[in-house]
Amino acid sequence: LGKDVSSPLHSATILTTVATEQLSSIHDRMPVVLTSAGVDAWLMQSADIADLSANSGTLFPEDFFTITPISRRINSVRNQSEDDFEVIDD
Repeated sequence: LGKDVSSPLHSATILTTVATEQLSSIHDRMPVVLTSAGVDAWLMQSADIADLSANSGTLFPEDFFTITPISRRINSVRNQSEDDFEVIDD
C-alpha cells in the first residue's frame, strides 16, 4: 500500500505447534523445528504446516530438545547476568 515493493522484505516467522509430551510440563506450545527439507518445502510454498507435520522427514524428532533447569530470572528482560544461564539443581 504505497510502499516500495522492489526491495526485499526481511522478515521472520516462528511456527508453533502443540507441545510434545517431553515439553508439555514447561509449556503447552513449542516451536516447529524444521529440517533442511522442511525449510525448503516451507519457503517454496509447496507445503503448509499440516503437510510438514505429517511428513516425518521435515521435522526434527521429538527428543530433539534437551531440558535443562536454569534460573527463573531469565524470564525477565531486565535480568542480563550470565549467572541466569547457569544450570541449577532441580
